[in-house]
Amino acid sequence: MNKQRIAVLTIASIGVLATFMPWASIPILGSMSGIQNTIGKISVALFIIPLITCLIGDKMDELKGWQQYLVIVPSVLAVLLDIFQIIVFKNAGEMSTNPFASLIAASLSIGFGLYLAIMAGILLPAFMLLMKDPKKTKLNNIAQADSNDIAFGENQEVYIIEEEINTIIEIKPEESNIDKEDHNRFMPK
Repeated sequence: MNKQRIAVLTIASIGVLATFMPWASIPILGSMSGIQNTIGKISVALFIIPLITCLIGDKMDELKGWQQYLVIVPSVLAVLLDIFQIIVFKNAGEMSTNPFASLIAASLSIGFGLYLAIMAGILLPAFMLLMKDPKKTKLNNIAQADSNDIAFGENQEVYIIEEEINTIIEIKPEESNIDKEDHNRFMPK
C-alpha cells in the first residue's frame, strides 16, 4: 500500500476512534462521548469518507484528483463541526435561563476526544498533500525537461532518473527468428 494512503488511513481511523472517546465531562454526571450527540455522528461519517477513499482503487498508487477532494473536504468539514461543538459547550451556560443548567455548564470540561478529532481533521489534508511520491514527481519533471539538458547532463539527477525510467518502461521485444515449431518444442507443456 502507498505510504500516503497508509498515513491517511491511519489518521482517518484515529478521527473515527476519537468520536467514541470523551468529548465532554461533568464532575458529578460523568463523561459524554462524541457519538452521543448529532455533531459527533456527523463527524464519524465525515472521517469514514477518507477512510473508504483510501481502500478503493489501486492501493499502490497515491491519491489523485477526485480522491484528494474526498479526503480534504470531509476532514475540513469535520474540523469546522468539531470547533462548533467546542463553542456550543463553552456557551451552554450563557444560553440557558435555568440556574441548574448554568451550574452544570460552568463545571463542564471538554474531553480529549474532541481535541483529538480536531487534530485528526487538520492532519488529514496536511499529510495527504505532504506525502507525495517523489519518484513520480521527478519522472514528470524529466518528461517535461528539454532534451538538450539531458544530453549535456546539466542535472546530475537526470542520469539516475533516466535509469529508473528505463527500468519502468516496458521494452517490446522485436519479433524473433524462431518459428512456431521451435517455440512449441522449447516451451514446457
